[in-house]
Amino acid sequence: MSINSLVFTGNCGRDMEVRHTPTGKVVGSFSVPMKQGWGQNEKVNWVECSVWGERATNLAAYITKGTSVTVQGELGVDTWEDKATGDLKMKLTCNVSQLAFGQSVKSDNPPVAPIAQVSAPVTAPVTTSTADIWGEPPF
Repeated sequence: MSINSLVFTGNCGRDMEVRHTPTGKVVGSFSVPMKQGWGQNEKVNWVECSVWGERATNLAAYITKGTSVTVQGELGVDTWEDKATGDLKMKLTCNVSQLAFGQSVKSDNPPVAPIAQVSAPVTAPVTTSTADIWGEPPF
């Protein structure tokens, strides 16, 4: 048995592009950065996300550059040879199964209600001590 599931959050790098495959299927694509590491070792990998069918058409107006999204889906890697240099190129892909919206980085846009929620939001009181949340340690 194997499991291929990816969950990540980021701000869309571009507006969703909707197109039709040669067989007539609708697909929407957008990119989201995924950070790895921190400080001088921080690296950003862009993930090309795909939404299929009616969901692509419905979400196109909401997925714009800067929109915060949490994406869940299946991870893939596309590879090809660069015709100019002959180098092997790769990109990360995600076939989106679920999507939730967060706060937009654009201040002129109000937050958008989630279309498909990954999970119910959890709210906890803000405290400065972990003892307030978990109680006293057992030792």
